[in-house]
Amino acid sequence: MPLFLIIIGVICILYHAAVGLMSGHGTNFYFIWLFMGVVFVFWGILWKKGFIKKLPTWIRKLTICFFVMGMSLFLLVEGLIVSKCFEKGEDNLDYIVVLGAYLRPTGPSTVLKYRLDKTYDYYIENPNVTIVVSGGQGPNEHKPEAEGMAEYLLEKGIEEALKR
Repeated sequence: MPLFLIIIGVICILYHAAVGLMSGHGTNFYFIWLFMGVVFVFWGILWKKGFIKKLPTWIRKLTICFFVMGMSLFLLVEGLIVSKCFEKGEDNLDYIVVLGAYLRPTGPSTVLKYRLDKTYDYYIENPNVTIVVSGGQGPNEHKPEAEGMAEYLLEKGIEEALKR
């Protein structure tokens, strides 16, 4: 069991690093993976050193219960996300709303660029759609996300469909 926890911890830490490298530091939510990784590695080391056996049985059982519940919830949510990940939106919608994400001084973050490029592709296939961009200005952003998103789409030639 200790080796399993350490392996899970290392995987979480590597996932944190991969997200940071691929999408940049636009959001701090991905630090949850670093936190979980450190907790798993620490728990695995404590277990291996025998400190866990010194804890009362009810604390060990409660910890395992929380771990199982947490992993079950995580797998359920991830399964729901992945199951809809590659679905295509309906054709000929009246409106589409594009949610904001981190805006770098040089332009949209990787995640936001993917959203905007999908929006552009949808617009090309459905030119009568009205596009609504949304997003505020975070403390580490130089302007509101919606403004940067609109500029990106305007540069691609979407003028008449864009609502801010």
